[in-house]
Amino acid sequence: MKKKTAFLIFLCFLFAAVIGVCVMAGVSKWSQNQKQLELQEQREAYSAQLTEPFDKLYEMESGLMQHMAEQRAAGSADRQIVLDAVQSLAEPIDALAAAKAPEELSEAQRHFSDAAQSFHSLSDAVTAALTDEKQDAASLRSAAVGMLPDAMDAFDQIKYGIEELQAQDAPVPESAQKLLRDLQSLMDSGVSGMLSDEQ
Repeated sequence: MKKKTAFLIFLCFLFAAVIGVCVMAGVSKWSQNQKQLELQEQREAYSAQLTEPFDKLYEMESGLMQHMAEQRAAGSADRQIVLDAVQSLAEPIDALAAAKAPEELSEAQRHFSDAAQSFHSLSDAVTAALTDEKQDAASLRSAAVGMLPDAMDAFDQIKYGIEELQAQDAPVPESAQKLLRDLQSLMDSGVSGMLSDEQ
């Protein structure tokens, strides 16, 4: 009887241990799933922050030439047209730089922040040149060449940021993918070669 009782007690402990292990494994699996869910939610929230600025950037980029032609037809001066174009880009680029990225996507966010820095350096140079009435057409062309590095770096950093999102399998706004294709076309068109020739 004592042996039977001892055996039953042993079985109870064994079952309890098995149940405990199963529960711990279940809790661990649940915790992993929760962590993955939280990471996915963070990625989606980050993508949502990027969507509107990328939508605006793509809309501006794709309709830029037509918009400038319409302004010219309406009688706007060329200097003001260029100033308006540069200034209109500031808001969406600043919005990209201000987005809050999860740790795993911090590299992509760094590229967007760097893009904003290069853009504002470009914007300041453009504004200074175009608001100086003493600058003639030849001077402006010369100044424009000096602005190319900042312009190209801003383009590159946005491109690198989008590519980093893709590399991390993060949600990428459709407008960002379209913008990436356009930026790549710009690079392939020989702008990079022109820049290196000027340097």
